[in-house]
Amino acid sequence: METLGRTSQEVRVRPMLASDLADVVAIAAVVPTAPHWPPSEFLRMLDVIQAQPGRRGAWVGYGEPRSAGAEVPGLVVPMVRRKQQPAAVNPSGRIGPPGADPEGMGVVWGFAMASQVAGIAELEAVVTAPGFRRRGVGAALLAATAGWAVAQGAERLLLEARASNQDALRLYRRMGFQDDGVRPGYYNNPVEDAVLLSCALPMERNP
Repeated sequence: METLGRTSQEVRVRPMLASDLADVVAIAAVVPTAPHWPPSEFLRMLDVIQAQPGRRGAWVGYGEPRSAGAEVPGLVVPMVRRKQQPAAVNPSGRIGPPGADPEGMGVVWGFAMASQVAGIAELEAVVTAPGFRRRGVGAALLAATAGWAVAQGAERLLLEARASNQDALRLYRRMGFQDDGVRPGYYNNPVEDAVLLSCALPMERNP
């Protein structure tokens, strides 16, 4: 797998579970552009995914901690191995059988959420913990989201981002997204324009 920075740990992607929500909420709390939902809202989203898996999806990017209880740069979350062994998702978005991740589920490094209606998918969020940026987490989550969207029959993936979020915009464009326009004053706190982007599916990275 291609990564965007130096790391000895591979980024893996799998469906988000209720047991991930402590980490997900902790990550969102320290990333200003993340959705600042209470755990109950994430739980409602997971209920929708379980009932209608073709309508919404959510994933976590993760890797093995160097040692139990280790401190994560920029974030304080428990470094513990999960006992659950759900299906694993590879970067293409395909879901593998239980046991496809024999090393365990590891520590959450980031998460993504998306929805799909009538052949159009929308990336609702892709968030990386501050201590794990430039390791390919965002790219892996984007690829998994695109793979899920293709599996649901979507032909296009849409997203929006704050105009000031240049790191995210560079990633999106590198992953094959094209600019579709600007929505003035879309965001609050602070007020800011939204840059609208989309890509045809299956996703093809720009050279």
